[in-house]
Amino acid sequence: MIANLSGEVRNRLLSALSPRAQILLAPDLEFLALAAGYVLYEPTEAIDFVYFPETAVASMVRRMADGSGVEVGTIGREGVVGGSVALGAVTTPTLCVIQVAGSVQRISTAALRAAVALPRDDDDNGNPSLNALMLLYAQALFEQCAQTAACNRLHALEHRCARWILMIHDRVDGDELLLTQEFLSYMLGVRRAGVTEACGTLMRAGLIRYRHGRITVTDRGGLEAASCECFQVAVDAYDELFGTSLVGSV
Repeated sequence: MIANLSGEVRNRLLSALSPRAQILLAPDLEFLALAAGYVLYEPTEAIDFVYFPETAVASMVRRMADGSGVEVGTIGREGVVGGSVALGAVTTPTLCVIQVAGSVQRISTAALRAAVALPRDDDDNGNPSLNALMLLYAQALFEQCAQTAACNRLHALEHRCARWILMIHDRVDGDELLLTQEFLSYMLGVRRAGVTEACGTLMRAGLIRYRHGRITVTDRGGLEAASCECFQVAVDAYDELFGTSLVGSV
C-alpha cells in the first residue's frame, strides 16, 4: 500500500485508488518533507516529477512581465501537482511553489505515465483507476481556477481573503496557518498594504488572529459567512466530481 513514514495514506487521490493500483505505484513513490517557498516548477521548465501533497499545500502562481503575480490555483492533499503530464503536457506556464510546508509523495513523470498507460486498475469495490482519477482531478482543478478568476474580478478583497483562508484551512491540520505577507499578496493579487487591510477586517470581526506570518482561524462558521459564494462552489465541484468530499480532514 502507498503510505508515508508514519504508515498513513494522507493524499486523497492516492487513498482512493484500488489496492492493486496502490501496490503498483508504491515502489516509484518517494516521501519528502518540503519547506515553504520550495519551487516545484519554474514556468516553461520540464516537469520531471509529479507531487501528491499530504500536509503540504502548493500554489500555482501566474507571473506578469513586470514581475507581479497572482495565485491561480491551490493544491493540497485533495489533489496532485503536475498531473497534466498524464494528459501529455511537458511543461507548465505557471510557477508552482510550496505555500505551506509539509510532506508530499513524489513520483517521476516517466513512472506516472507508465502507470496511467497500464490496463484498467479499478476493481469490483468501485475504486477508480489512476487514469480516471487524474482526468477527474484535471476537471476539478479547472473548475477551481475558473472560479478563482471570476472571484478575483468580481468580489471584494475581504471576501476573497476569507475564501482563500478557508481553502488553506481545509488542506492543513489544525487552525494555525503559517503564511508570509509575500505569499498572502500573491494569493490575493494585491500589495502588502491590501493584505494588512483584508486580514485586519477579518480580525476585527473576531474570525481570525493575524500576527507575524501566522493566521489562526478562530471562528470557522463566521469565516464561511464572510466568504463569497466561490468557496462553496469550489467545494461542491469536488464533491460532485468525486462523489465524496476531498477537502475536509483526513
